[in-house]
Amino acid sequence: MAKYVNVNKQNSVYKSGESIDTSTFEVKTIARTGTQIAFDAPAVYNTVTVPATGNITDDLTGARIGVIQKIYHNDAAAPTFPAGWVNIGSGSYTAGSLNLIYAEWTSGTRVEYWFNN
Repeated sequence: MAKYVNVNKQNSVYKSGESIDTSTFEVKTIARTGTQIAFDAPAVYNTVTVPATGNITDDLTGARIGVIQKIYHNDAAAPTFPAGWVNIGSGSYTAGSLNLIYAEWTSGTRVEYWFNN
């Protein structure tokens, strides 16, 4: 008996460890809150009506390449980011306004982020 079962969008069931074509799997974006950002699954952190405040931290356990996180943030000052985070965009944080931050883990402790205000 399989420990884990995977179901693709055609509702085909596969046993864990079986060689399969993963291109048929749907990626589900989940809702999360707070400022500790993980890269294990695509997520939207916080909301337009309830954005986060405070400094950004990360949890890189199980981080996957290609997962881009969307973070709603609004504070009187720009948050600090972990040492491995690198701003790759030309935008910057606007204090006292709603900020949209996108972040993508690349490897090790490196996370590339950019602002879309």
